[in-house]
Amino acid sequence: MDKALAAFHAKWKGEPLVLDDYPYEDEIHGGTRYFDTRAVGIGDNLSYTWRDVSDRHHAQEALARSESQYRLLAENSSDVVVRLSPVGTVLWIS
Repeated sequence: MDKALAAFHAKWKGEPLVLDDYPYEDEIHGGTRYFDTRAVGIGDNLSYTWRDVSDRHHAQEALARSESQYRLLAENSSDVVVRLSPVGTVLWIS
């Protein structure tokens, strides 16, 4: 949602805007940053705040990958499981 739409939503509809983990393409530094964004109309004005939560977003992604790997190992604990690196080196074997 762009800033103009956020302003419309918060000011003219009278509803607070809440966007969590909103992706923003960082043209200066490259890559994607993630923001928690809030907007609310106050009289004739608009209060718009944002907080960079990129570190939290990336930590949640890493945790999800780790949980997926653990689930795979737990569900296949009676089988032989081999974990390979992208180039084929054995990293771990049960």
